[in-house]
Amino acid sequence: MLRKPLNNLASNNGSNLASLPLTALSIRGSEMHATQSIRRRIATGLLSAGVALATSYAGANGLDSVLLEQGFTSGNNSFLVSISGGLESAESFSLGSNSVVTSISWWSTAESTSGWNVSLADSLGGLVQGSSILSGSLNRGSSDGQDSSGSDVFRFDLVLSAGRDLNAGEHFLFIWNDDPDLAWSWAAGAAGDGHSFLAEYDQNLNRTWVSDAGNDLSSDLAIQIRGREQQSVPEPGTLALIGLAGLGLASVMRRRSPDKT
Repeated sequence: MLRKPLNNLASNNGSNLASLPLTALSIRGSEMHATQSIRRRIATGLLSAGVALATSYAGANGLDSVLLEQGFTSGNNSFLVSISGGLESAESFSLGSNSVVTSISWWSTAESTSGWNVSLADSLGGLVQGSSILSGSLNRGSSDGQDSSGSDVFRFDLVLSAGRDLNAGEHFLFIWNDDPDLAWSWAAGAAGDGHSFLAEYDQNLNRTWVSDAGNDLSSDLAIQIRGREQQSVPEPGTLALIGLAGLGLASVMRRRSPDKT
């Protein structure tokens, strides 16, 4: 409802303001105030929705964060890994939502930064398949402390060449080094499910993964998974339209607001 100038109101009714009942003016003013109040609430609601959706979209596509951590603490045990000796370990972890993994870290007594391979799969049987082996750049940090035997433990970070989409649920990680003469230890971690997996081979050298649950030395292995959770959010164009609608309505409300003179 447009606000009419008072002089037009008088001429259209063929009388002056003094002849209008006070109750009529009061009712009309109340109606205008109620209409403007509703419009303001609609504008505020649209703007709030746009901001909330934009924030959600930014969170889903923002900076990486820690999705899961089974961190190493100085003094933890560590477990020998040797390809030539048939000593191999794998770890499982669970994600609470669909995610894009961008880097994987582990803690090891090895000092070498060459020859490493990381396999990630949604089943133990899928480990070491071609598509499960990840590529990226590897960095090794300084010592994060010592394991229970006094050996220095280093953090290794594999930053993936491309993000890896993972669904919510359980996944498996296997790390090894191509050097047959390299024997290294994978440090124990915490805050996982309390066990990991050991490789066993039959006479035909077929590998089977067996849980160490129930073993006196059963333990999580130290890993960290970084990336970002995937969220169902509107396309950027939808967010822009919502925001523009709210801004447009707010602008109209400013133009139609009655003068307070």
